[in-house]
Amino acid sequence: MPLQISRNDIRNIEVDAIVNSSDRFLSGSGSIDKIIHELAGANLDKALQNKLLDKGQAIITDSFNMGNCKYVIHTNGPVYIDENNDEEDILRLCYKAYLQLAKTK
Repeated sequence: MPLQISRNDIRNIEVDAIVNSSDRFLSGSGSIDKIIHELAGANLDKALQNKLLDKGQAIITDSFNMGNCKYVIHTNGPVYIDENNDEEDILRLCYKAYLQLAKTK
């Protein structure tokens, strides 16, 4: 099946994987990140426990209680503050990391 990118509510679409932008601690504290953690349940928190994710890295987990997808790919993307930082390079690393994980699954 070819890769397809869709913009939709993650609670309403049937997909193999979703990409979740998270923080370094994979804490589930951001807006979409929080929704994903709530939908997936406590097993996702357990799977991510004691893991750290540097900028530009990605990891993959099962989706647990999310019935609409098989996997969640978590990535720690850039925070755009000003033009003097390396946000574009970090974003490029994120894309490469999560596309490679999607390819392997």
